[in-house]
Amino acid sequence: MKDFLFDISSINFHREDRGEILAAFRAKAAELGINFGVQLHNDENKETIDFLKANNVPLSGHSPLLEKYNWNFAAEDISPVWEGVANNVKLFEELGITRSCFHGFYMSDKMVEAFGHGKTYLECMAPHGRPEFSYVPGNVRNCNFTKWPEYIMRRERVKKNLQELKRRFPRILWSIETDFPAFGASSMLPEDLNYLDFPICIDTGHFWCICRLFEKDFHTETEKFLKGGNVKMIHLHASIYNNSIPPEKWGDGHKTLDTPNVMDLPRFVKNCARSGVRHFVLEIFDSTPKDLELVVQWIKE
Repeated sequence: MKDFLFDISSINFHREDRGEILAAFRAKAAELGINFGVQLHNDENKETIDFLKANNVPLSGHSPLLEKYNWNFAAEDISPVWEGVANNVKLFEELGITRSCFHGFYMSDKMVEAFGHGKTYLECMAPHGRPEFSYVPGNVRNCNFTKWPEYIMRRERVKKNLQELKRRFPRILWSIETDFPAFGASSMLPEDLNYLDFPICIDTGHFWCICRLFEKDFHTETEKFLKGGNVKMIHLHASIYNNSIPPEKWGDGHKTLDTPNVMDLPRFVKNCARSGVRHFVLEIFDSTPKDLELVVQWIKE
């Protein structure tokens, strides 16, 4: 297990007992003999970052951190993106961060405001929704627009700009994350993300919802991702959604790994590990050391 890295989300430290939380996770990681760290969530605040830095916690990033805009590499003018990337790289150097994921593909030429920092996800994303993107009329979840000419055009922009990102900042292992499929957020299917020839972060809650909306099998589509050889990071968490709930009412996950679900996460984790994925981020906002225990158990089975 020495070549694996297990992070939890920094959101777990938005509590007064954060010192005790950190100690409990470190003790469990030592017991399991694993590398433990924390991923700074993309709406993280400076106080939490300073706490983790002061406690010498190994960190990874979920960009953008402490920035005004999310990174839309599909926009016509991405000069605000490059400014934000440069700011984050400077911050990474201060914090010893060498890997970061991000959401980077929206069906818009506008910059998407960063989540948190006074604005909710809905407030940031709603201005970019268009009726033609809707799964059903009036619903914010995406239909499958991945064959549309506009999508193909924007996918080419993203591919070009991501290659430039690697060229400009090669010391960071960047990964583009599968999006929650709403408001035209467009990092969704394996054939499109593999086409980008760029590292990928699969978010289990997002991808679980994508597969339901587009009537695809979660594990079959995961295999397509893995066969592309680009998956470098997993955002691992459970989702409560199943086929008894209409697709247009599905949401995200972020539940503990022992939450009852029909995802078959042990199968997912084992397949990812066997395919060479070594970075698992428990993006669970009320995580416990049991989550670390479970993911390690699944890999070892």
